Amino acid sequence: MQQINKQSGIGGFQSDLMKQYQSQERVDPSSMPYQKMYLSFSGSIESGEFDSEDTLMCQYEIAHGNSFNPVDNNQILEGKSQFSVSNSLYTRDIVFNLPFEATFSTDTPFGWPQLVISVFGKNFFGLSEVRGYGSVHIPTQPGYHERIVRVYKPLATSKISEIFSFFSKQEIKYHDAKKVIAYGEGREVTRVKSVGTIKVKFNVMKRNFKREGYS
Repeated sequence: MQQINKQSGIGGFQSDLMKQYQSQERVDPSSMPYQKMYLSFSGSIESGEFDSEDTLMCQYEIAHGNSFNPVDNNQILEGKSQFSVSNSLYTRDIVFNLPFEATFSTDTPFGWPQLVISVFGKNFFGLSEVRGYGSVHIPTQPGYHERIVRVYKPLATSKISEIFSFFSKQEIKYHDAKKVIAYGEGREVTRVKSVGTIKVKFNVMKRNFKREGYS
């Protein structure tokens, strides 16, 4: 008799738990408040080393996909340095010290920002003209990072263009460097030549990426 009462007591307890569980309010994940992901970074284009140049200027532009929106509409996503000269006898480093920074909000990592770099020199007439291009994605992990960016310049696609460039003293250049370099539009039909490297430093911060399932 005592055993029956004990079993009925356990059954009643389980029944109460079931009723309590069923009475709980269900949480619909789709109704939860949505939080965007945030990417903030800063850094500087430190220096460059080039084959046959000792006076150069550096220019950058931050390219990003449509899903990445600047948090502040007044953010400056492009800039340029002064003309810098390498005077060292032991190294060909040209120091730029060009800072950059930006903060974006997004709901997907597609279209991750890139730093598009253009390098300019002076021609025979003292006018600035492009010497090469390079690009690097913003590091995906938070913290301090250093990157070495390869700089290349486009070559003439025909003998006529090559002859015209030689006599006019004008380097071959992209009409829309951002589209070609960052998005690869028409990149497959161009020939390029490596002309040097640029050192870039990054400090990266991320928010809400782990919450949305990204490391």
